[in-house]
Amino acid sequence: MRMCARACAIHYIPKRKEAVLGKYEEKVLPRLEEIGAWAKEGWTEKEIADELKISYSGFRNYKKQHLELEGVLTENKKIADNAAKGALFQKVVGQSYVKEIKERNEDGKLVTVRKETVVIPPDTQAAKFWLANRDPENWKNRETKDINAHVDANIEDFI
Repeated sequence: MRMCARACAIHYIPKRKEAVLGKYEEKVLPRLEEIGAWAKEGWTEKEIADELKISYSGFRNYKKQHLELEGVLTENKKIADNAAKGALFQKVVGQSYVKEIKERNEDGKLVTVRKETVVIPPDTQAAKFWLANRDPENWKNRETKDINAHVDANIEDFI
């Protein structure tokens, strides 16, 4: 028992307990790099929480409480989103690339015989998706029906 004297009074000072690591420090903090890689690969936060063997609600709370976790997730999700946007855009506009055709010569070595340009045409479904999201005013799929139609009919005409 440790005692401390302060202005004529003696106060009891309890011993400090050893710091106990919480779930965040134990299960999340050491794996921030892995979490970032998973987010970059497109994993959902639920999948990440499952991999860490913690609840999804707990994971969301950790995100709110720990800026480093929120930052790792946000930064790496942006990388994945930008890659997906780039891939979608390439599908929208189409692309071409040069392909080298190689064959073996008499000595058995691979040599370039010719080069071909391979053209991948634009994908109309990708273009439709892109435009529906970028310019919904003009490209959203929607049907409008006039439900305020006026009927000038006498019921007696139908009897």
